[in-house]
Amino acid sequence: MQFLTNGATAGVVTSPPYDLTITNLAAGTYNLSVIATDNLNATATNTITVTVTNAPAQPPSVQIVVNPAFQAGAFNFSFLTQTGYVYTVQFATNLALVDWLELTNFAGNGSVAQVTDSTATNDSRIYRIGVR
Repeated sequence: MQFLTNGATAGVVTSPPYDLTITNLAAGTYNLSVIATDNLNATATNTITVTVTNAPAQPPSVQIVVNPAFQAGAFNFSFLTQTGYVYTVQFATNLALVDWLELTNFAGNGSVAQVTDSTATNDSRIYRIGVR
């Protein structure tokens, strides 16, 4: 099988599995084709169009900027946000849990976000912050 990218040969594969990986494509639209040839030299072509977009920027790392504290029956911590990202704060009671519980989520605006878990107890809780 002959594989083409925008009409140019990207590779030829002569045995199963008949697949080819194309990497490092720049952003843009591409016509990807495959030409199959049987033992009698009959051919069949299939073409698809794909669009490659630039990979999104890596989300920023999160740094706690104020010491976390447990006081008056609530656990508090804060961290610096960046505009254009959505932050999700979750907690679990042990690291073996598959399902984390969502505490809050919000859009970053470049300021320090204050997070308060008013349901916290003296039992152990693990917190994580996701950024997308």
